[in-house]
Amino acid sequence: MERDLGVDAHVRAGNRLFYLAWLVVGIAFGAEAIIATMNGRALRTALPSTLHGALGLVGLGLLTLLWLSGRRAHEMKEAAQPFAAEQRRHGRASDFILALAGLHAFLGFLDLLQRL
Repeated sequence: MERDLGVDAHVRAGNRLFYLAWLVVGIAFGAEAIIATMNGRALRTALPSTLHGALGLVGLGLLTLLWLSGRRAHEMKEAAQPFAAEQRRHGRASDFILALAGLHAFLGFLDLLQRL
C-alpha cells in the first residue's frame, strides 16, 4: 500500500516535471522570438545559438524519451507483463539525464555571466 502511494507520487512528479519542462522551453523560445522581433532581427535568430540552448533541446528530447520509458514501464506493470528491464533502463537513464541537467544549469550560469 505504501509502495503504491510512492509510485503514484513518482508518476505525478514525473508528469509535472515533463509538462513544466516543455512550458519553460516554450517560454524561452517565445521570449527569444519577442526579443528578436523587437530588435528588428530575423525570427530565425530566436533559435538556440549557444551551447546552453542547444543542449537544452537535446535535454528536452531525452526527458521526453525518459517520460515515455516511465509510462511504458508503468503500463507493463499494470498489464502484469515483465517490466523489470524497462524499469532498470528508466532508472539509469534518469541518472544520466540528471547529470546532464546539472551541466546544463552550469552552462546557463556561464551564459548569464557572459551576457552581463
